[in-house]
Amino acid sequence: MPKVDIKAMIKDLKKIELRELISVAQEVLSGLFNSSELRDNVKESRFSKGYECPKCQCKDVNKNGKSNGRQRYICKRCRTNFDEFTFSPFSNTKLGLDIWLKYCELMILGLSIRQCAEEVGVGVKTSFYMRHRILDVINLSLKTDKVEGIVEVDEVFIRHSYKGNHSKSTTFKMPRESRKRGKGKKDKKKRGISNDQLCIETGIDRKGNIVMGAVCNGRITTNEIVGFFDGKLGEDVTFVVDSHKSYLGIKKDLNVELKQIPRGKSMVDSVYHLQHVNALHSGFKRWLMPFNGVSSKYISNYLAWFKFLQLSKKNKKGNRIKDMLVNVATKETYITRNTIRNRFIELT
Repeated sequence: MPKVDIKAMIKDLKKIELRELISVAQEVLSGLFNSSELRDNVKESRFSKGYECPKCQCKDVNKNGKSNGRQRYICKRCRTNFDEFTFSPFSNTKLGLDIWLKYCELMILGLSIRQCAEEVGVGVKTSFYMRHRILDVINLSLKTDKVEGIVEVDEVFIRHSYKGNHSKSTTFKMPRESRKRGKGKKDKKKRGISNDQLCIETGIDRKGNIVMGAVCNGRITTNEIVGFFDGKLGEDVTFVVDSHKSYLGIKKDLNVELKQIPRGKSMVDSVYHLQHVNALHSGFKRWLMPFNGVSSKYISNYLAWFKFLQLSKKNKKGNRIKDMLVNVATKETYITRNTIRNRFIELT
């Protein structure tokens, strides 16, 4: 059976037809599991080593009634009340788990913030903060990933975006003239790589493990490459890189074998090439395009989102949604609107 290009089919659909498609997809995905099943998965993951107080880590706890259908517990040492969602991004929200579940379904489908807001019945601002609460935790959980064996390494560049800064800040000063549709009247496009571009370093091994991160402005240096991959490498690593001089000095510092692809060639010894990392970068740029520009201070979250989708491609969509929700619900992290709104560009 020939492979069907679903994305090409969706582009030709009208707005009403697209809404019907979303409704059908939601019904199918929602039928795979329900919120009570998800709550059980969260509880099993959160308390896999026994019930433990999230504040003092004491295991001497008692049941302490129920709230909104959820079993509460009390610590005998510090008298803290808690449940499976305490200290997670879901602990200080008034929205039910069903709404968060539906929102994750919409994120998997790739809907915009405004479309997600309409579908789940919340405001656009709330939808924005829901997205970044989820992405913050995914970003945190993927930071410890490593690559091993033959690792294809290359960088991709995107233009800096200052969306969400200057209009609501009294201290922020634009480093350049504001652009309209990508270019201002006095904004001359610079040739090649410049500091107007954000460098995203990428490594992907033959098992599909990925490390991605925004590293610097403009062209990357040897020290920045070493700093990015420090702690992210397994054993017996061979780097496959292009002919840029920044990669010449990393062999000793990172203790890796180095295979450089000469300029004008696509591979060495029929084994060492950059096809996987180049395909990953092309896919990332296509995936990022419908967002119509992402603020540079949130790019690390979008990189984590893209990476999560790539790593979970082999799973069914229902499992991807469940993994996303369980991941978010079991991470102890303090995320508020101010921590999301007032952040800076995070360079790894």
